[in-house]
Amino acid sequence: MIREFPALGEDLRRGVRNIKEVVIFDEERLTEEGADPREGDRGPHRALEEEQIASRKKLIGPTGKAKASAARTLWLIAREKFLSRAL
Repeated sequence: MIREFPALGEDLRRGVRNIKEVVIFDEERLTEEGADPREGDRGPHRALEEEQIASRKKLIGPTGKAKASAARTLWLIAREKFLSRAL
């Protein structure tokens, strides 16, 4: 099966095969303008994707004003630790 893919690609480029022979289209979902890519049927994977996106946002951390505020807070804490050790 894997060996057939390069040959299939060559046939498509040369025009020996038509894309409709290779890919199965759902005619009901296609319109004159084309299919809406945001209207996918992801089913049970949607919840998993949303969970992964939420966890990535947590890893990124604060942004914008929140990031500046967090940096200033960390600097003030470090300053207090330094001054308390120096005295």
